[in-house]
Amino acid sequence: MTTTAKRDAIQAYLGDYDLWIDGSDATQEGTWITEDGQTITIPFETIYTPSEPNGGTADNCLFMDSDELGDFPCTASLGYICEVGKVN
Repeated sequence: MTTTAKRDAIQAYLGDYDLWIDGSDATQEGTWITEDGQTITIPFETIYTPSEPNGGTADNCLFMDSDELGDFPCTASLGYICEVGKVN
């Protein structure tokens, strides 16, 4: 996920569910990287709730709910959302 428009579309779809999205800061705290190595470029300071990110090195995976992004322990059991290319 690299755009605010994607974030808004996903959040509109979510309702009250929490989902994992592709992002981890396990390699360097505060630098979010996708599974395929891309740096996530969303301006997090404008969309995190004021207390997020808050987990330090214990919370390294990125989740989304209907109104925020946050960090959470990667071992938590949440649903997930995947992006696929255009299907012909």
